[in-house]
Amino acid sequence: MIWSSICVTYLRFYHGLRHHGISRDTLPYKSPLQPFLAYFALCFCVVVAFFNGFDAFFPGKFSAKTFVPPYIDIPIFAALFFGYKIVKKTRLVPLADMDLWSGKAEVDALEGTWPEAKPGNFLQRIWSWVA
Repeated sequence: MIWSSICVTYLRFYHGLRHHGISRDTLPYKSPLQPFLAYFALCFCVVVAFFNGFDAFFPGKFSAKTFVPPYIDIPIFAALFFGYKIVKKTRLVPLADMDLWSGKAEVDALEGTWPEAKPGNFLQRIWSWVA
């Protein structure tokens, strides 16, 4: 469920950029094959969540022990998401109203002041490459 929501968040960001006419080339980092990988990952996560407890539906196998653990996260996620939306009275921001610029000038001004970490030994170089 969490990876699905991450994919949906990225797709909303991507479509917000497109709606405002901002090229992904202007971003400091852009991952390859997007948004296709986000759509694929979203479909994959939904399929995994749906078929996670498929063995509970085999004849003679259905019980709370085989059904509840694989599927309990779906209603919990939905209850938390929609509960927050109802209690806080929030709404999905339309693409036209997305604020993609707040705070960008401050971050850009600070970017030059961040120290560039130079790896000192072999393990630090590996960690620098991984992270």
